[in-house]
Formats: sequence, structure tokens, C-alpha cells
Amino acid sequence: MERTVETSRDRAIVQIRDMILTGHLKPNQRVVENELAGRLGLSRTPIREAFRELVQIGLLVSEPYKGVRVADLDLPAIQQAYEVRTVLETYAAELAAQRITDPEIEYLTQLNEQMRRRNQGVGQFAALNDQFHEVLNQATRNQVLLEIIANLRSRVRGFRVVFHYHPVLIESSVREHDDIIAALADRAPQRAREAMSRHIKSLTTELVARGA
Repeated sequence: MERTVETSRDRAIVQIRDMILTGHLKPNQRVVENELAGRLGLSRTPIREAFRELVQIGLLVSEPYKGVRVADLDLPAIQQAYEVRTVLETYAAELAAQRITDPEIEYLTQLNEQMRRRNQGVGQFAALNDQFHEVLNQATRNQVLLEIIANLRSRVRGFRVVFHYHPVLIESSVREHDDIIAALADRAPQRAREAMSRHIKSLTTELVARGA
């Protein structure tokens, strides 16, 4: 029974996410459990669980005495942030390849293996992914770069989470992490830069496909 509820919740998260990103649910629009349950052919329980998850990652907003509404998601601004992120994080990967330690590489490998198992919810996967990139960025030993990247990533966190949650993108993200780790382990700055560029651009492609 638990597996059925989990699967229904996953389906609800993906479908509500897509409704938001394709404009079927507008920014600041109120969303009601009963209405969405009927629309998606699901019971209220997975819808309620999906609401909690989507509030946590920033696509929905829960307001006391008012209910739940769609967040004011500015897709063009997110696309611009991804353009800047590509420049900064590819440079970070290049620096990290020159400065990273063996224990840090081992830790990145462990984090990626946890992501590969795909037995966690969207929040946990996002936390592992954030930790992966944080460890990599720490390996640059450049505090100014770290602060700029952290600020930028926080601005697009909700968008990153919902797309990482898609099974196909989870698989591709983990494979791309493999390429990044291999380049870091070989202390190959240019390869690390290129691997990170491919990784970020795979998400940017999804953003453009959503009509940002």
C-alpha cells in the first residue's frame, strides 16, 4: 500500500509541476486539493503530499487562512540566471580540477551513488545534488566565487528541483556527474569545464523547451 501512495504522490508532483511550468496554473493562482484531485484522477492524499513537497521547493506557497497558491515564478529571469551559472560553474569545475583532494573526490563519488539509487523523494535528491555541487565548488578554494555561486543557485533552486525530479533527468544528471568526477580525478581542468557545461546546459534546454 505504501508503494501505491508513493507512486501516486510522485505522479501528482510531476503533473502539478508541469501545469505550473506550462502555464496551465498561473502565477499566484489559488490551487485547491479537491479540484486538482478530480482533474488528475487522484485521491486527495497524494495531492496533499505533492502540495507539501512543492511548497518546500518553492513552486507553491502556503499562506495561513488563505490556502495554497502558485508561486510567482519568473521563467525568463531563471533562464538568465542559468546563463550566468554556466559561466561561473564551468570555471569552478576548472579550478576544482586543479585543487581538489582525493577525499573530496571520494565524497563526490559517494554522493552520486546515493543519487543513483533513486529511492528518495524529490527533497532528498535535491539535497544530495546541492551537496554534490557544494563540495565541488568548495574545492575551488575561492571564497568570492563560492558566495556568488551560492547566491545564484538559491535563486533557481525551485526550478532545479522540479526538473531533477523527472526520472529521465535524474538518470542523465547522475551520468553527467560521473563525467565530472572522472575529469576531476584525472586532474583535467578543460575536461571538467566541458563536463560541467554539458551538465548545466541539459537543464537549460529543458527551460527553453518550457517556453521561458
